[in-house]
Amino acid sequence: MKNDRLVRALDDAAAFRARLVLLCCVYAAGGLLGMLAYRGVTQDSAVQLQDYIRHFAVLSTDTAEPAAALISVLVVYFRYPVLVYLAGFAAVGLLIVPGICLVQGFSLAFAVCCFIGALGRDGLLLALVAFGLRSFCTLACTLCLAVSSMGRAYARLGAGGKKGKRQATTAQVAWQPVFCLVALLLGVAAELCMVPRLLQLALARIS
Repeated sequence: MKNDRLVRALDDAAAFRARLVLLCCVYAAGGLLGMLAYRGVTQDSAVQLQDYIRHFAVLSTDTAEPAAALISVLVVYFRYPVLVYLAGFAAVGLLIVPGICLVQGFSLAFAVCCFIGALGRDGLLLALVAFGLRSFCTLACTLCLAVSSMGRAYARLGAGGKKGKRQATTAQVAWQPVFCLVALLLGVAAELCMVPRLLQLALARIS
C-alpha cells in the first residue's frame, strides 16, 4: 500500500513538472513572438507610439479618480488568472490554458519592446516601473493556476482513466486559488499606492 502511494506521488509529481515545463515554454514562445511582432512596427508608427507611451505614463500617474483606477488595476491583475482558472473546468481547457499563457507572454514582450524602441534606455526604466510589479504578480499566479487547470482539464477529457483523475486531484490543491487571490489583492494595493509615484519619478528623470 505504501509503495502504491509512493508510485502515485511520483507519477503526480512528474505530471506536474511536465505541465510546468510545457507552460513555461509556451510563455517563452509568446515572448519571442512578441519581440518578432515589434519588428513589424514602422518608423511612422514608432513616432506615434512614443507619443502614446508618454501619454499613457502621464495618465497612469493621475490619481484624481480612485474608483476608476481601482477598477482598471483589478481588471489588469485578475483577467489572466481568472481565465485560466475557469478554463480548467472544461476539457477544452487543455487548449485554452496554453493559449492564454501564449497571449500573456506575447503582450508583455511586445509592450516592453515598444517602450524600449520608443524611448531607448528610458523606455526600459518606464516599462520596469509600469509593468514590473503587475507582471511579477500576474505571471506567477497565472502560471500556478494554469498548471492546476491543465490537470483538471485533463481529467475532464478522461484521458488516462484513473491516472488522469489522480493527477487532477493532486493538482487541484485548495490553497492555490486562495493564495493567488491574496497575492493579487496585495499586488493591486501596492500598484495603487506605489506605481503612480514611481511613474512620476521616472517621467521626471526622462523628461
